[in-house]
Amino acid sequence: MRGFKIVGLLVIVSSVFGCSDMTSSLVQVRNAWVREPPGGHPITGAYMEITNTSNAICEIIQVSSPKVGRVEIHQTKHDNGTMRMRKIDSLKLRPGEQIILQPGGLHLMLMDLADDLKAGDILMLLLHFSDGTKQQVESSVRKGTYE
Repeated sequence: MRGFKIVGLLVIVSSVFGCSDMTSSLVQVRNAWVREPPGGHPITGAYMEITNTSNAICEIIQVSSPKVGRVEIHQTKHDNGTMRMRKIDSLKLRPGEQIILQPGGLHLMLMDLADDLKAGDILMLLLHFSDGTKQQVESSVRKGTYE
């Protein structure tokens, strides 16, 4: 009987705190990849599909990696015939929402790379949520065209 009470309490706590340690796995990340930087250039982009499968709003406020000096969330938009990138503070995902980070749109800018990334390498990224939880993402490095 005591076990049922503990399980019930855990269910209540996880539903109250939404995107917490117990539910951060409900944010699914698929197809995560990093573009191989040309000629050892210290800046590149990272892309992925992020789906919030929880019942709460989840907000990604930062992304980090031990092999990257700085990661910024960027949005690319057309402005009077010119493509412009701008840094945005966070990504909010409503319950059930999917955000696609892709070349020419929302993406992650990886700056001050510590290593020379090559196609076939794996780069670990860490998503930081507004509630203090984190989720690790394995990203494969591959060649890609620059747009």
